[in-house]
Amino acid sequence: MSSWAARISACTTSTTQRKRQAANASFQADLDHGLKLTSDYFYAHQNQFDRAYGVQINSTNWQGATYVPLKSRDTGSTALSQYNTPGDAYAAAWAGSHIYTTQVYEKWPGDVESYSRVERRQSTAQNFNLQLDFDDGGPFRGSLRGIRETATQSYIETDVNISDSDGCLWADPNSSLPCGTFIFPAQLGGNRVFNANGIPQNTVPITATFGGRNLQIGMPASLAAAFANENGWTMKTLESNDDYDRKTGITALRFDGHYEHH
Repeated sequence: MSSWAARISACTTSTTQRKRQAANASFQADLDHGLKLTSDYFYAHQNQFDRAYGVQINSTNWQGATYVPLKSRDTGSTALSQYNTPGDAYAAAWAGSHIYTTQVYEKWPGDVESYSRVERRQSTAQNFNLQLDFDDGGPFRGSLRGIRETATQSYIETDVNISDSDGCLWADPNSSLPCGTFIFPAQLGGNRVFNANGIPQNTVPITATFGGRNLQIGMPASLAAAFANENGWTMKTLESNDDYDRKTGITALRFDGHYEHH
């Protein structure tokens, strides 16, 4: 029994960059006749960029395991009971089966994709308050304070994927067009071949070694040469998800008074 996944992220590099700007100012004035004016202002702004790029080695679909274990080890541990498969007529057969770990896989990719992703978060916060105090030594003391606070935040994500596939794995089974050819309006040039120099799915294997600190990917020379050919790649995906633009604010006015009679 061995686990598998539909995707290997063979190489991923990510960086985060933050730039902050902040300012604070205060002002106070004695207006005589027991009046004092105080104001404060605070401003903060931040830009955050999360950038990532890497390579994905994908299976043709999420249901098909295109992995073959080349090197594995029997841990000696056994599965418990029905291995979380209630209702399966063969679930009882799992009980007592040995659990293996796999150190080297051979994988037959559906396609390989190079991707680049940028996320930008931008936020701004401002706070302004103005307070007038009155105290002339008499029985009455008071203050009037006004506050205005605002905050904004925006998020934009952009993801670009290029693929080495010939496009057959995404073909419409009900289409009469040749595999890898897709329908486009005549105004845009008519039907198009996804990637004339692309690699058919499940034809060239790679190996994934999990034994060391880092994942190691091995490939035949033909696949390495195909990766080096810039004409063997084409754009597959351009997307932006979960973008938002948020704003909030609060305005408050407060009055305090105290009268002391002797």
